[in-house]
Amino acid sequence: MRDALALILLDLHGRGYDLGLVFFGVNSLIMGLLVWRSGLFAKIFGAGLAMPGSSI
Repeated sequence: MRDALALILLDLHGRGYDLGLVFFGVNSLIMGLLVWRSGLFAKIFGAGLAMPGSSI
């Protein structure tokens, strides 16, 4: 019983971690786009911010 519950919770943790990575990727893309368009920083900095989010 406890072993099955542990496996279920481990699987749930993995799915939650994956969901967090999706949100991180979307956030990276949005932040990169905003920095790219702002003109305050170099465009290469905006591209560097967007790169981790481009793998989603």
